[in-house]
Amino acid sequence: MDISSYIASGILQEYALGIASDQERREVQCLAKIYPEIAEALTVIESDIEVFAGAYAKKTPSPLRDKILGEVHKHKQLPASVTPNKSSRLAPNVKVIEMKPERGKKNNRINLPWAAAAAVLLLFAVWQFMDKSATKGELQKVKTAQLSLASEVDRLKQELIATSEELGNSNKELEEAFDPAIKKVVLTSGKEKDEVQLALFWNTRTGQIKVDPSTLPELSPDMQYQLWVLLDGNPIDMGIIDKDATEIIIASGITLTGQAFAITVEPLGGNASPTLEKLIVLGLVT
Repeated sequence: MDISSYIASGILQEYALGIASDQERREVQCLAKIYPEIAEALTVIESDIEVFAGAYAKKTPSPLRDKILGEVHKHKQLPASVTPNKSSRLAPNVKVIEMKPERGKKNNRINLPWAAAAAVLLLFAVWQFMDKSATKGELQKVKTAQLSLASEVDRLKQELIATSEELGNSNKELEEAFDPAIKKVVLTSGKEKDEVQLALFWNTRTGQIKVDPSTLPELSPDMQYQLWVLLDGNPIDMGIIDKDATEIIIASGITLTGQAFAITVEPLGGNASPTLEKLIVLGLVT
């Protein structure tokens, strides 16, 4: 199981916020018992939510608090001997989970958006017990704030998803950089007057080739660059390079063997054999 991908998926945040499905909740509980990494990550997430909620908590105005507690007392028929105080909960059926963060542990993940969601859920709980006799103007203001907060949570969640994807791509690129099966081949023109240099990454295990054509000179509309691999002195077509390519691209051809790579200028659409007079760059595999 890829534990890192599971932690980065966001399911632990949904579990901590109480919005995960029953199946997901059982899954998290089971995996947390099996994998210490998941249990530790869940503890850190719950700690972040508590810290964030505490940092941004605002004291309820006394009149509003008394109003809410009065309504709860009236509708729930609290005994007269029970006197609400500052430590009283908003309602008997509101379940409060106390989360105690481990001291000395630091969190390096981006969990603020989920903590913001926790704060919003707390505000929603207060809204459920607001005075039903409030004026339409007051209710409209609360509803508007509720919609605004919900929209902000959605935006932050999307940002977190995008950030997770970027981190995933960065990790993949880092893994490739240290993969012994991937060889980096530097292609150069060898001409001092018009020197061109680019990097090519060749996966000798899969045969896939990645090349960065951004440093190649711009061509006329009827010409195009073409990639070749030299096998025992014979050039093999690895595909043409898109004229609009400005970032690393994957070549259409694959090869598990080769002594050198080269790029030539060919007519639009490519050639069956390279035009050696228009050889742009060449790089030997070491």
